[in-house]
Amino acid sequence: MQRLYRLHLISPSGLCHFLWAFFKEGLNLMALVRFSAYYYPTRQAVIDERRTLTYVELLTESGRLTNALRLRYSLKKNARVALLCRNHSEMVTALLALSRLGTHIYFLNIEMSVDQLQTQLAHSFDLVVYDFERQSDMERFCGGKKLLSSDISTLVAETPMKTLKKCTAGQMVVLTGGTSGTFKSAARKPSVFSFLNPFFALIEEAHIDDYQSLYVATPIYHGFGLSSLIVSLVMGKSLFIISHYHTENACALIRKYQIEVAAIVPLMLQRMLNADADALMSLKCILSGGALLDERLVKQSQQKLGGVLYNLYGTSEAGFSTIATPDALRKYPNTVGRPIRGLQFRVVRPNQVGFGTLEVNCAWSMDNKQQKWVSTGDLARINDEGFLFLCGRSDDMIVSAGENVYPDTLERAIMMCDDVETAVVISVADVEFGQRLKAFVVLKPNSSWDEQSLLTWLSEHVARYEMPVKVVLLDEIPLLETGKIDRRKLL
Repeated sequence: MQRLYRLHLISPSGLCHFLWAFFKEGLNLMALVRFSAYYYPTRQAVIDERRTLTYVELLTESGRLTNALRLRYSLKKNARVALLCRNHSEMVTALLALSRLGTHIYFLNIEMSVDQLQTQLAHSFDLVVYDFERQSDMERFCGGKKLLSSDISTLVAETPMKTLKKCTAGQMVVLTGGTSGTFKSAARKPSVFSFLNPFFALIEEAHIDDYQSLYVATPIYHGFGLSSLIVSLVMGKSLFIISHYHTENACALIRKYQIEVAAIVPLMLQRMLNADADALMSLKCILSGGALLDERLVKQSQQKLGGVLYNLYGTSEAGFSTIATPDALRKYPNTVGRPIRGLQFRVVRPNQVGFGTLEVNCAWSMDNKQQKWVSTGDLARINDEGFLFLCGRSDDMIVSAGENVYPDTLERAIMMCDDVETAVVISVADVEFGQRLKAFVVLKPNSSWDEQSLLTWLSEHVARYEMPVKVVLLDEIPLLETGKIDRRKLL
């Protein structure tokens, strides 16, 4: 309660201004910015590579853009708008303006293939806001209205401010399913009460309210990045975003601005620690999510930075589900923690060692779910203390020579080798066995190991049917903009 009071969220003055913001704007993201602009008018709100916006400037620019989109593109409540953008200030102002108009917002992955983009654009969108790098594709496949993100500043400058009737936000739809295969959509409608428990969890467990600056390395079109953005706005934090992630640039940014909180995925953290751990010393809280956190990375982070690492788990469908604190990670380095308040989880169809498919039930899961319990698709087990442990994806399982084999099991075994920096395992077709595993490995600097020595070591640590058909040594694992592994480049 003291923390909420300090954030003006439950003080008499704060409650009055929250109600006033909702009265002026409606239940949408713009109301959060109006609230923060009252208490932190000159505080930096969004900082990207090109410019900085204070909270008052963010409110003003987003308000002008709201009017411009209504007048020039005839956008109304429940219109369908796609955002095909990287992380930059224009993307943020567009998101706020579209939320203010009550449109349904579809976050498209700018890294998707040409065929995937063509499929998405076949849906009827009233407007697509896009970055220049996809202009040729937009000209080929988008026959409707479109707005180049770099034109937003000009559009804002030419449009006067005008008061609009308040409006409730539409759905925000995040695509899930990766960058290969068919995308699925996870839709949510902003609800203050539904998202209170995830918000409180970040305050109670990670004390995120104690810090002023937040670097979001993951794309905003990704659920983890979008959640981080919303939390930053409601707390009046200074949000740092960069359109392209580069390890050296990320370290330099954190060092230059002495950033206190970073929302990143494990591979990003690993590369930053290896490149320049001293640059990260200002970080008081590292929120890791979006992928499994390796036990060695947990220990490396604790040794170099102290107890600042938090492991968050969630899915696009289920939302933020668990958090592992630094104390929990010291005890169980491979746990994703306990469920946050208001969430139930269960493991169904467990096997002989206790692993089964994880299902969750909470008020903030996707609106377009078919039933009360949402399957995450992750394999998990729960120990006697209520801590959750993941063990790969249920749909990653292959049958090799009649045996059930999981890529994650082999990945974990390879990572036990002292000479290995990073490992990724995928499945490949095999004439004799049906399917086999193939491993891609990055060795530590100055290692003298080769493929054969690693295979010899593995033969003593995994079952015969789990042995990879091939080990490929790489200098670096390819990453997507989300910080996840780009498996298409490994095929």
